[in-house]
Amino acid sequence: MSAALDLSVLTPTSGRAGLVLRKLEALAADAERPALEVVLLDNAGPDGVGDRVAAGDWPFAVRVLRSRERLPAGPARLVAGRAARGRFVWLSDDDCVPHAGAAARHLARQALGRCVGVGSVRFVADDGRLLNALPARRPGPAQVTGVNTVVERAAWLQVAERLPTLPRRYGGEDTLLGLALEDAGLRIAPVPGAWVDHVGPIPSSSGDPAKGYDAGYNAAVLAAAYPRAAWALGVHPLQLRAKRALLAPPVGSLARRTAPRLTAFEAAYLAGAIDGRAAPRLATPTAIPQEDPA
Repeated sequence: MSAALDLSVLTPTSGRAGLVLRKLEALAADAERPALEVVLLDNAGPDGVGDRVAAGDWPFAVRVLRSRERLPAGPARLVAGRAARGRFVWLSDDDCVPHAGAAARHLARQALGRCVGVGSVRFVADDGRLLNALPARRPGPAQVTGVNTVVERAAWLQVAERLPTLPRRYGGEDTLLGLALEDAGLRIAPVPGAWVDHVGPIPSSSGDPAKGYDAGYNAAVLAAAYPRAAWALGVHPLQLRAKRALLAPPVGSLARRTAPRLTAFEAAYLAGAIDGRAAPRLATPTAIPQEDPA
């Protein structure tokens, strides 16, 4: 890539200073690192993460922005993306730590043709245990996430600025972006060698029924607008019938004893999906506040 600044790493954070610093340290240690900047949005975090990052001595540009109120993931990324200067943006959440060479491999894939590049993900527990590994093979819109996705900034902004607002606060926002990018004519392509560690529990194993319900509800709303995504979202009518049967006794009773957190999440997801099928169409986008660099 010949551009003066190839890549902007977009990282909203709401208070995980240790992980954010670990991310920047990984980027700083990457011998294959291309010309990049990190655009960090301190999303009303309580631990002074923006100040700690701004005080660091980094071998790349770091721009710290601050939001006075906690923004959802999509709007928070938009605030960071509007301030970015790279040709490409790397959607990279605050709990995602890139492996050496990941940035260079993403840009090498973009050099072969403009696309939505989806890299590989390792789920790693807080204590360092490997929970799961998902090599990038044949990604679709559901794999376009804020964990490890690179896309041309101008194309992303054109789509992201016009996204409707999902009715529930958690879940589906990234898939909606992937579907909209695909509709805009961008191919979703794997970048297998670009690995990132997602540090923390796998969301479906958290056992948080509120998040499960919201995710299922939003998935049903998305499937109504994008029927092709229903199966990937787990809300196709056949899947809902199968889940209802599996969660009923005796199988459901056994699952609640052996995997209570996962089962609680899936039961809430099913309830949300059923309710979401009666929801109105996607709402009009809300205004995204502009923030100035600190």
